[in-house]
Amino acid sequence: KNNPHARAAGKGRPPPSTGETRAARATGTRPLRATTEKEIIIMTVTIPDIMREIRNCFPMAALDGPWEISGGVLSPADRLPDSGWIALEGFGELDGVRQLEAGHTLPGAPDGSWTGRVWLLSPPEDFLRLCRQIADWAQRQPDPSVQSESFGAYSRTSLTVSGRPLGWQDVFATALRPYRRMFQEVCI
Repeated sequence: KNNPHARAAGKGRPPPSTGETRAARATGTRPLRATTEKEIIIMTVTIPDIMREIRNCFPMAALDGPWEISGGVLSPADRLPDSGWIALEGFGELDGVRQLEAGHTLPGAPDGSWTGRVWLLSPPEDFLRLCRQIADWAQRQPDPSVQSESFGAYSRTSLTVSGRPLGWQDVFATALRPYRRMFQEVCI
């Protein structure tokens, strides 16, 4: 009777998780609980994900040669834009699209050196705005693996396309079409 979660559960809603925020309650994006009581991480869409989907990283130039990361700083820095977008090739776990921070810094990058290619990328501002809209939309959506659910008087059914959940690729297909390429220049 003194359990505050009993009232919420009695209204057809699951009790809030311990890490739930006010924003998550307001938007309905509360983390789901697995049977082992470990939280399932709700993934969001990133700009590299969208670039992979449209097969376009907006390459401007490719720089080949020896590269080094020391203390998170990529060098030789004289060939790189400050706070620009790049794609790394040849470094293994760090291969892919990254955004340099001020001072040519790659946050969380391990120290190391390699000989490979760094692509300088130039995504247009309108594409980056569209990416933010896609990420916001994806974050507000419920778990795509659940097509229908019900809790007491509450029930929900997801929209599907050919039996699969409606994803950001379907919702934003028309907006992404001008950026889509048939073949990918940058190997990410």
